[in-house]
Amino acid sequence: MLPYLQEALARRSVSFASLCFAVIVLASITAHAQWLNHRTPGIPRTADGKADLSAPTPRLSDGKPDLSGLWYPTTFTHLRNVMADMRPEDVPFQPWASAVYEARMAKDDPAARCMPLGIPRSLNSMLKILQTPGAVTVLYEDHKHYREIFVDGRPLPVDPNPSWFGYSTGRWEADVFIVESVGFNDKTWLDYFGHPHSESLRVIERYSRTDFGHMDVQVTIDDPGTYTRPFTVTYPLALSPDTEMIETICEDNGQILARLVGTDLAHPPTRRTITVDPELLQRYSGTYELAPGRNIVVTPGRDRLMMTFPGNPDTLTMFAETQTRFLFTTRDEVIEFQGNGDQPVAGLVIHSRGSEQIAVRKTP
Repeated sequence: MLPYLQEALARRSVSFASLCFAVIVLASITAHAQWLNHRTPGIPRTADGKADLSAPTPRLSDGKPDLSGLWYPTTFTHLRNVMADMRPEDVPFQPWASAVYEARMAKDDPAARCMPLGIPRSLNSMLKILQTPGAVTVLYEDHKHYREIFVDGRPLPVDPNPSWFGYSTGRWEADVFIVESVGFNDKTWLDYFGHPHSESLRVIERYSRTDFGHMDVQVTIDDPGTYTRPFTVTYPLALSPDTEMIETICEDNGQILARLVGTDLAHPPTRRTITVDPELLQRYSGTYELAPGRNIVVTPGRDRLMMTFPGNPDTLTMFAETQTRFLFTTRDEVIEFQGNGDQPVAGLVIHSRGSEQIAVRKTP
């Protein structure tokens, strides 16, 4: 792989769309080669020429913080599970929402169908903020979507036509940019786990740029149609200087259908998930070595397994296809655990497009 592409991939988490963009980028090497390693003007730098991300927060002529820049998430905890701070029994579901959430565990992620991710889930990849006097525009690298946040004093619509990203207005309170959004459809998921929302969803975001290279986005979800009370989570972002976004066209990836749960291109539609004993999930947890220094970590969830690949900060979710084989909702690999009855699990095999990788279990 070309060095600049390796750097770009290392910089970004391997979300669904970023799994697709490597192929697309290789088809347009000339256009992107310099842009991925181009010094951003106006960036404070240390003596060695690197961006000084701990420098003071930049400000506009009116004294307000300048939120402009290219940003990426530094953690995926709440992008995976918006309720990560709660025990499962404490999630404030309305009864119907709990049932929908449980049903989604065996369904394909709408992102695998190239559907918009909505708010707050679009914080999962590179985003560019463009700040102007009348509006703040946010461009999302995944699926190439955008949203406008109007700061010209207009009110939120009273009876909006439901949309994927809703309708947003912003205002400043001291150095915090507060965004209120309404008018969402109910087709997006709040996270990768599948927490639902209704058209009554109201989202309040608070953008706080703490220094030159870091910004926290505090998000309050207020949806009385789905949850019995509002809840708030924080998504930390970091500035990504000296690079640019890459065109990511989800629909161009010919492998997309293979990532859908319940879809097998060779034998449709035979792939289905099953429920397995939690003790079995616990049995598969542990550290597996692909190569020296390259470890896969598997941890059990309530009804699934979570996997972290080396060099990738994201955590992927696996559901059981059989007692030993697990599949992803947004990747076409299949994980097969190697064990014999009650004997300890010796390792796992990653089946991917006719090839296999073996990882030996190191620790339980």
